[in-house]
Amino acid sequence: MNIGLDLGTDRFRSLRAIDGRLVARAVPSRCSMVDDTPAARRLLERASLPYAVCQSDLILLGEAALESAALVGKPSIELLPGGNVPSNDPPARQVIAALIESLLPAPTLSGTRPVCGLVLPHSGTADGADFLTHLVELRGYVAEQIRAADAVALATLSQEMLTGAVLTLGANSAEFAVIHHGRRAAHILIDVGTADIDRAIAEADDLHIYDTAGVRFRDDASVGRSRENLSGSLLNPGDARAKQIEAAYTRWLDSIILQATELTGKTVMAGVPGKLPLVCAGGPTQIRGFVPFLESRLRSADLPFDVSEIRVADAAYTAARGALAHAELTRAEAQRPTAKVA
Repeated sequence: MNIGLDLGTDRFRSLRAIDGRLVARAVPSRCSMVDDTPAARRLLERASLPYAVCQSDLILLGEAALESAALVGKPSIELLPGGNVPSNDPPARQVIAALIESLLPAPTLSGTRPVCGLVLPHSGTADGADFLTHLVELRGYVAEQIRAADAVALATLSQEMLTGAVLTLGANSAEFAVIHHGRRAAHILIDVGTADIDRAIAEADDLHIYDTAGVRFRDDASVGRSRENLSGSLLNPGDARAKQIEAAYTRWLDSIILQATELTGKTVMAGVPGKLPLVCAGGPTQIRGFVPFLESRLRSADLPFDVSEIRVADAAYTAARGALAHAELTRAEAQRPTAKVA
């Protein structure tokens, strides 16, 4: 029962195969903490939002944390801020462990442990990666890490013999990679994502919300909603907020493309073909008008290859699907008989 697990800074996702069908699970990688008062309990219970009690706080996980934000006027908390596991926050680590446990069913067969293909946040620390890997292993799996771009290539480039370019955009980072026959020929990584875009616009426009006690919080989420439901498109913004988002996407993509133009030496050394498909993955690629907007940014770029086509992969489970494929390949390799030496 191998499984793919994509631990994104926005959502945790798992994918496994059961009797020939794929079973997917997802949960927002967020929590919310509310003062434990009778009024707060009544409010959450009326809304049918489950919570746990921790000392003087009520803790809500995943979807419940997102839904509670509007009720209590307090934004939910990122569990992996900037892609990092909080080092001095035991409750946050316990919540992370609980969410991962909910996505990884305990192995049912005795003997060889199943493999978990594991995609971790790009910008996380080594200590954080060790912690997340340990949680997977505690569930009874062998953890096999794979980078997001490599997982996307496994999931989408089989018809191209695992050869192409991959652009992954996330909440806290972006990666551009050139893959040649399943091997990474060149790549760049930028620790900027849509969370930075939302934060910058919220700060510039002084956007805030207030909780029931009158405490003020920056309202990044409202920018995120505007981005996900963009007025017009990136090529033709429909209002002032959409124009801010278009300008931020321009700076973001241009910084990635600029660094990608410097990869020519590495791709030539690796024998990469001169024309490649470009696969784009991640929630930020689902914004309206993304493909023609990216085409417009690439038009004058001196990339080390010609782009034969731009494809946008399914935002939700592409990386998890590639991670599952990585797990299956790893298990198959481990079970392959070794040749005997005469």
